[in-house]
Amino acid sequence: MTPPDAGSQARMYLDANRPREALRSLGRALADDPDDPALLRLLAQAHLAADAGRQGATDAIAAASRAIALDADDPFPWRVLSIAYTRLGRHTQSREAARTARGLAPWLWVSHTIVAHADASAKAVSTDTNESLAEALRLAPGEAEVHFAAGRVADASHNSTAAARHYEQALALDPAHAGARNNLAVIDMRNGNAGRAAAGFVGILAQDPGSTLALYNLRVAAQRSLRVVNIVLWVALVIVNGIGRGDAADPTDKTVSVVVALLATAIIVGYVLWVRRRAGAYFARFVRSIPATDKLLAVWAGALACCLVALIAAIFTPAEATRIIYSCAAILLLASLIGATALGRARPRP
Repeated sequence: MTPPDAGSQARMYLDANRPREALRSLGRALADDPDDPALLRLLAQAHLAADAGRQGATDAIAAASRAIALDADDPFPWRVLSIAYTRLGRHTQSREAARTARGLAPWLWVSHTIVAHADASAKAVSTDTNESLAEALRLAPGEAEVHFAAGRVADASHNSTAAARHYEQALALDPAHAGARNNLAVIDMRNGNAGRAAAGFVGILAQDPGSTLALYNLRVAAQRSLRVVNIVLWVALVIVNGIGRGDAADPTDKTVSVVVALLATAIIVGYVLWVRRRAGAYFARFVRSIPATDKLLAVWAGALACCLVALIAAIFTPAEATRIIYSCAAILLLASLIGATALGRARPRP
């Protein structure tokens, strides 16, 4: 059997989600023929797939630019340029490259979705964006990527309902579409549905453990869930600390402390059960993923658990010890919240 040429071999690697092997194959082929535009197009695509960060985008721009210099009428490298510029935050260049690609091949639906993606990323949705999107939907209504682009444009236009509808359509057409699943989960998270959002992110990580975006968003979902628990405990401790400053012999102190502790426990347990129901089969995996993906969140969760235990244990201690327990728990709660928030903000977004 005749061995595949370098281009065919690289395409096979890319289709199998093995971009680094594609890069090695293309590197060897380009060493012999550095001015092959077809190989350079594949090289640019492989760089984007192999590295989702700035270096991958920079390398893709270099390869795509060389391909364009050899064949400026090919829309493919212009589309790659648009994606790479978006990753670098160079939105003006991204939108220009997308429109060049569209002008070269207006009969292709991808020529119109690349415009939609570029404008959505730039938060610069215009009449031209919507016209291009309408043309993409006319040309390929059964393509998941078209509905994903429509969802992104709706999202950028602050229409979460329409965005969710398009993402769901994209998933109906392609259940493995990670982008649609991620963005749908982000909408759930914005709407306060942490359980369903977490299920979405965990599902993406189950398919692609290396997804930095899904991992980042899963951390955000976990952080928001813990913040709800933190607020409940903080309100409870403020109430009991206020009571504890009164007469130590006042029997209502203990009564109110018991009621507050029971209410706080009931609210937290109810919230956890609500998240569990929303997350469904992914709940256990979500809980296990917290210490595995973010030690900071695991420490914060431990601090919250300690505060809840302290709130309950204080019911059974003498008044003086109760006040000390409440004060220590309040300090721990505040310190853990400040630490988790500060370090969370310092974490770079992918």
